[in-house]
Amino acid sequence: MAEYELNASVRNSYSSTLTFKYYCKGKDENPNGKGTERGRLYHGEMLSYSSTIEPGATGSFKAKSVGSTIQGTIVYETQDLEEVWFYFHVPDIRPRHAQSPNVTISINSDKNHSSVAYEVSETAVRCYSTIYKVSNIIETFERIKNGKNDKHKAKKFNLRVLDRAPGSGNSADLIAHQQGAYKIDGTGNFLITGSAKGHPGYFYLCINGDSFFDQSGKDYTSIDLVMTHPGGIQVAEDILVVGNEQYDGMTTRGDRSNIRFYDIRFPEKIRLLDHLQLERRGEGKIASAIGLT
Repeated sequence: MAEYELNASVRNSYSSTLTFKYYCKGKDENPNGKGTERGRLYHGEMLSYSSTIEPGATGSFKAKSVGSTIQGTIVYETQDLEEVWFYFHVPDIRPRHAQSPNVTISINSDKNHSSVAYEVSETAVRCYSTIYKVSNIIETFERIKNGKNDKHKAKKFNLRVLDRAPGSGNSADLIAHQQGAYKIDGTGNFLITGSAKGHPGYFYLCINGDSFFDQSGKDYTSIDLVMTHPGGIQVAEDILVVGNEQYDGMTTRGDRSNIRFYDIRFPEKIRLLDHLQLERRGEGKIASAIGLT
């Protein structure tokens, strides 16, 4: 049985410290490894890794085969909670590797041994949403209206968003435009709506600060190709309602909107309740805010 090894260096040319988060069973069909078993590689064994890599420094990780290959993903995180991931497959790493958009790779393979040099560069966008939890909403808004900044008194935490806008392959399309966020009662989970130019509006579920993958391997649900701008969002029990608006171009609102209902009791299989769909047309028929009781 062949034995393989992987020696990887990671140059941090990013302005933030990289902190090890986990390694997992990444594979060709799911290279970022989301939703897969953590603490194990798909094939192989992780031998060592740098727990932190400071800006300007070079860290490393090392793995060996257990069986015929080494295959998996290792994930680091910036101080802004942006994930940086590296997928590898040895011995044929050259045609079968993938990594975050802000990572470049140089490969040197010699028979069963692969030496890989990664470099993590600055990204133009941050892959998260910042949430502030305040104890008294009315009082806080009054203070903001009067010129007070109470952010330092609020509990701040970040939600990861999707690595890609649906169908676009460009993370900036997604991250620049999220419309609605709703915290599901009794949990720390959020539903978030967003849009990407030339693609249907969508929503996704964020569980424990990270986007959730359904049975099909997607971490978002497409809504409407015509009404591409989802806005208002609310949940009552297991029913999610989303308001969607038509836009002509990037900034001009059209005269159509609709309201769609979803059964979300099973996050891995969200179901559209198409018999409850409401269609609206005419001036002022917008759907920027939705209420459900």
